Amino acid sequence: MNTNNLNNLSIEEIKISNAILNWSLGRKNFLSVVAPPYNTSLIFIKTIMEFINDEKKVLYITGEYEKNIQIIKYFRNNTKFRKYTYIRNSVTMTNSSLVFCNYKKSILIKDKFDLVIYDDIRSYPLYSKYEIIDIMNKCCNGHGKLIAYSIDDIFNKGKEILLPAKYNKMPLVEPRVITTRIDINKDMPFVVYEYIKWSINIGRRVAMILPNSVNIFNVTSYVFKYCEMLTHNITYHSKYENNTSKINELHKYEGGIIVTDDFDSICNNGSMNIIVLFADNSEFNYKKLVYFCGRTGEGDIGSRGEVIFLAKEENYEIEKAKAITRNFNKKAWEDGLLSI
Repeated sequence: MNTNNLNNLSIEEIKISNAILNWSLGRKNFLSVVAPPYNTSLIFIKTIMEFINDEKKVLYITGEYEKNIQIIKYFRNNTKFRKYTYIRNSVTMTNSSLVFCNYKKSILIKDKFDLVIYDDIRSYPLYSKYEIIDIMNKCCNGHGKLIAYSIDDIFNKGKEILLPAKYNKMPLVEPRVITTRIDINKDMPFVVYEYIKWSINIGRRVAMILPNSVNIFNVTSYVFKYCEMLTHNITYHSKYENNTSKINELHKYEGGIIVTDDFDSICNNGSMNIIVLFADNSEFNYKKLVYFCGRTGEGDIGSRGEVIFLAKEENYEIEKAKAITRNFNKKAWEDGLLSI
């Protein structure tokens, strides 16, 4: 299959794509590709097709919804290649050269693959470094190769390739941290109210992210109390709900507030302002916090979304998330990869 029509890749991304391909042709088995969240996955196309053309099997593990998987969309829209399978409900033996699945389905797979790619940046990162390594080793044959795509080095051995800039050549959003003594399960700090008011006035939607669904009704209650004069477009969504009508309603209008523990379901553009409540909760590790910064900020400097971490105090995870976003931007700037 011809892979020369990767027209959407930047010069730097093409360099990274070629570096991954060159690594795959060598003797090393472990590769960490480090990049900001929600970056392009098309950098793996050449390597995937090299393995397939050599009659080898490839497994791509991702938490993305099937309809959003960038590599599948590339094959459908740009090639005639159809020898791939997405595992949905049951895990059976497949003759496909290329298999896509999520983490839970990969646990059930009995086949062994020549190349296993774990994409940890194009969906909300749910699993630890050790869980990722374990599942990749389980699915790979004895002589196969492993590629981890994450915001930091997964293997701590082997080769590391860094792609510090996002595909849009914009800086990664660096979070603002607000600490408060107020019990945010019961009340809203005034500075947060002022920020929401400003967001609504300029036509921005605000996502208030919770670590779980335990506090969703309490938080929604006081958001209604304080913000109903700012906008009538206030709602909540739990990851346990199947009804997406409230999400659709939110996105019909400029301005609006949603309280949720299901971020990926509600964020469909790069101009949404994000407030992470209880950011010092143990549910939010540094990978999840950095993901919020990568999931918004898609637009130009004037229209891109922002991220606020609201916590009792800064902890290690918050500090590490700040350091990672800052270092990505510093490296991208030094390498001349930003367009601002």
